[in-house]
Amino acid sequence: MKIVVVITLMDDERVLDTLYSLSTQSLKPDRVFVADASRDTELSDEVKSWGKEYGLNVEVHRIPGSVAESRNKTMSFLDEDIVVFIDSDEVARKNWLYEITRPLFFEDADYTAGLCEPRYYLGTKVEKYVWMKERQLFEDYDQLSFQMGNTAWRRHVFDRIGNFDKRIIWGGEDYDINIRATQAGFKGLYVPSAVVYHDQGMKTLSSWVRKRYKYHTGSTVALLKNSVSISSKKRTISMGRHPLDMLDFVLKILGYIRGHRIWVNMLGEYL
Repeated sequence: MKIVVVITLMDDERVLDTLYSLSTQSLKPDRVFVADASRDTELSDEVKSWGKEYGLNVEVHRIPGSVAESRNKTMSFLDEDIVVFIDSDEVARKNWLYEITRPLFFEDADYTAGLCEPRYYLGTKVEKYVWMKERQLFEDYDQLSFQMGNTAWRRHVFDRIGNFDKRIIWGGEDYDINIRATQAGFKGLYVPSAVVYHDQGMKTLSSWVRKRYKYHTGSTVALLKNSVSISSKKRTISMGRHPLDMLDFVLKILGYIRGHRIWVNMLGEYL
């Protein structure tokens, strides 16, 4: 079975570290496909150059658009049996590719997701809070919540359920694809030994607020679209004791209102 690793790129020089981490894997990918939506070609040229330097079979294609649009256009270029996603702000532990694809080779799952760990020292209170919540997520990681940037998929899953919904541009495209795969009867498996180190980039309160609001909006659209009860997702409505939990609860409400409006507008396209 052949493996392709897909990276979506938008003016992020950290991708060079991502490539280096792929070159050190115990299991090498057959191809690395970079969907580049960067504003200029300088970084694209660097990716090609360093990919060759690292001994990787790297292809860079200029594919502008949202993350969902880029991934959809990318799928038409792929013929490998296994499609693996890693983000340009992540670096992989040495055995990551082997660990995340092994269950697919042995048919233990149709798609898998790995564990994210912080890449750098957590210097601000916001960063510490973000990773506290990440650890809580991974303690009870279910296949509806898999983060696309550390997943591996049998290609036939996408052939069956279709590609990413490009209408969901508020950060819920991962949620949507997970729900659709689950509803179609495919098995997802969490592989905690498949580790990537993630640079979240949420060092300030304002950056965290923007990202959480987008996430809550996008996840609301995905849940409504797929007729999943929001009340059934305990993490979506629960409020903890940390001060930022209270703020996050407010963002969930605002995100639900915004997401509901977006979903109503999406429904209007079919009326």
